[in-house]
This record gives sequence, structure tokens and C-alpha cells, in this order.
Amino acid sequence: MKYQHFCIVLYYKYGMGFFDLITNIVFEPSIVNGNLSFAIAMVIALYKKKKDRNNVLWFCLHIVILYIVLSLLTGILFYLPLNFSYTFYLIFLLASAFYVFPRKLFNNTPYKPAIINAMMMMTMHFVLGEMGGGIPVLFQNVVNGAQFDAIIRNVATATIILFALFISKVNLRKIKNLSTIATVFLITYSVLELLLTVFFKVFNLPYEFNVGLFRIFAFMILVILDYLAYYMIYKICKMNDEKNQLRIRNMELERINDLMTVSDQNLQKLRELKHDEKNHYAYMKYLIENKQYPELEDFFASYADGVLEPISYISCNNKILCSILNVEYSKAKASSIQLDVKLAVPDVLPFSSVDLVSLISNLIDNAIEACKSYAIKDPVITVRIREYRQYLMVDVKNQIPEDVTIEMIEGVRTTKEDKALHGYGKKIVKKIVRLYDGTYLNKAEKGSYEVQLMLKKPQTREE
Repeated sequence: MKYQHFCIVLYYKYGMGFFDLITNIVFEPSIVNGNLSFAIAMVIALYKKKKDRNNVLWFCLHIVILYIVLSLLTGILFYLPLNFSYTFYLIFLLASAFYVFPRKLFNNTPYKPAIINAMMMMTMHFVLGEMGGGIPVLFQNVVNGAQFDAIIRNVATATIILFALFISKVNLRKIKNLSTIATVFLITYSVLELLLTVFFKVFNLPYEFNVGLFRIFAFMILVILDYLAYYMIYKICKMNDEKNQLRIRNMELERINDLMTVSDQNLQKLRELKHDEKNHYAYMKYLIENKQYPELEDFFASYADGVLEPISYISCNNKILCSILNVEYSKAKASSIQLDVKLAVPDVLPFSSVDLVSLISNLIDNAIEACKSYAIKDPVITVRIREYRQYLMVDVKNQIPEDVTIEMIEGVRTTKEDKALHGYGKKIVKKIVRLYDGTYLNKAEKGSYEVQLMLKKPQTREE
């Protein structure tokens, strides 16, 4: 009985107060409008469509969940003895974090654009709120002014949805490689605007017509600047992204051109051999018949060094791999690096020739650059390519100093002249691996760095 009595007292003392607060605060029309508008806008700006889902249903579910979170936070935080003015900042900050950070776990959404979009939505929400705070002075002498004031302020708050639609069209998520500078700029810009709204709350400016009018126009300008800042950063990043993609395409074209050059050189050598074959054989026969063996050895040595070696370094039945590896062999030899290659592949592989060129070339190029960067003595790069059931296995290993770790390799600065393309080789490789439902593994141990990957044959992938 004492326990039941205690529960009843606790309920009437605290429980009813909390539910009264839920009724009076959480379901107050302007707060409902603000929370719902923010939830809709946030989902519009951050929701990523999935091909295998009913996107309308999931979109609505995201809105409902985020609105419930906002409502619960509103009820809980307003029930606590916190400063009324700053409670809203904490509510929307926690709700934004709730919606942004778990997304990385469930759908691998990049953090940078998600954080930027969330910060910009928060900024716009409070800027619109401060702009609406100046509207009452316009209706203080108007009949039914309170009703007009409430309607216009709620409409102004709901315009955050327009900003979200704008972001969804020019979303930074579309940028493949969003720069850190752009991220820092927009986050800093958002924080400064939020501090400006805090300034207006702290100084509690007088409730006068001129002040209210200034407040409306000042924050209206900030709304316009929010649109311009986001669009400007989007366009700059998009242009840089397009330039880098163009450079990558040019690099791939250069690789293909190298393959064609090697093939043309080999073909030309074969033609020269064919043309001079009878003369060479006749001359060697003459030397043999006259027992001029030293001259024969000299001729054969010069003949082999000058003609036979450039024709083919690596030979296999797969023409694509053969061409790629011969080009890479030439690059390695030019840098005094030994390329140790072993292949066990069929004549034809069910992969795009362009993808194979990009994959193998980038892996070996990175290994060559590492050997040169670490100044390895007598460097050797081992390449192993083979089939295993329904997969193509590729393994590339190069030497590194004993004290170099995988963390150091991942964070190393590029030695290439074009630093803007740093890291793109690895990104291209990983993109191709994902394209063929493969796996990627890199490790550094015992003085060697190794990349192991598997590509699943296209005809074996599930549709």
C-alpha cells in the first residue's frame, strides 16, 4: 500500500506536470509548425533514395520519426530547469545529430555533406525564427493583429521547406570529392549566423517599430545569403570535381595510348624482323660455314639485345593483360624496379577492358611510386593475377621500410606533381571493386605493403 501511495503521489506531483507541459508546449500550434517544418525540411535535404525501397513510405517514416524525436526533446528539455531562450538550440542540435550520425551505419552516407546540410537547415530555422520575431510590430495597431501575426510567422517558419527543396536540387552530396575547405567554410558560416541569433536573444532589443523592421530586413538578407553561400560553394566544388574527373579521364586515355604505342612498336619490330630475316639467316649461315664463331656470337648478342628484348617483356594469351603489364614493365624498368609477374588467367576475361586497364595500372603505378618515394634498394614489385572459382584475384605487393605502418601509408602526402589528383588512383580501384561486387584489402607488415582484391565475374552476379 505504501508503494502504491508513493507512486500516486509521484504521478500527481511530477507526472501530471510533465503531461501538462506536453499539452501546453509540445502541442502549441507554433511549436508544432516549427518542429514539423524542420522535420520535413531536414528529411528533404538529407534523405537518400534507395532503388529497392518504396521511397515515399520511407520518406514519410523518416519525417514521423524525426518529428517524434523533436517533440520528445521539446517536452523533456522544457521540463528541465534550463534557460528558455537556449533550450530550442539544444533541441534542434540533438535532433539533427540523431538524424545525421546513425545514417553512416545504415546506408553509408558521407558525413561531410550530411553535416553541412544539417547545419544549414538549423541556421535557416533560427534565422527565419528571428525574422518572424520582428513581425509583431507590424500588426500591433491592426484589428485582429495577433491572428495575422501568428499566421505570417508560421508561414515564414514553414518557408524552410523551400530552402530544403533548393538544397535537394543542388545538393553537395552530388559532389564526389567534397573539399575540407568548403566543409569548414559552410560550417563556420552557419555557426556565426547561429551566434548572431543568440546575440539578438541575449540583448533582448526593445519592442519598437524601427527595431522590428530592422530585424525583419536584416534576417531577410541573411536568408538570401544562405541561398547564395550554399549555391556558390556547390558550383565551385562541382567545377573542381569536373576538372579532376577530366584529368582522370585524360590519365586513362594516356594509359590506353601507351598500350597502343607498345603494340605498334612491337608490330613494327616484327615487321623489321620479317623483312631482315632472310638476310640475317644468310649472314649467320655464312659465319657458321666459315667457322667464324666469335663473330657469330657478337652478331647474335647484338641482334638479341637490339631486337628481341623490346618486342615483348611479358607474354600471355590474354592480350589485354599482356599489353597492360608490358607498359607497366617498361615504367618499372625505367625506374630500375623489377616487376615479378605470374598469371593464371584465361584468354578472355568477362570484365571491361577499360576497367582492367584502370585497375591494374593504378595498382602498379602506386607500387612504383611507393618504391621511389621510400628509396627502396633493389626494389621488387610482385604481381599475381589468377582465377579462383567465380572471382578474379589480383595481388600487388611492394617493399616499404620496416617501421612504416598502414596508418602512415594512408596519411602520407603525395610525391606527384599534380597534388589535386592525390588519392584518386585508390578511389578508382575501390570504385571498380564495388562495380564488380568484389572485396578490397590492404595491409602493411614485415617491410611490405600489399593490396589484395577480388572481382566477381559479371555473369555470376545476381540481377
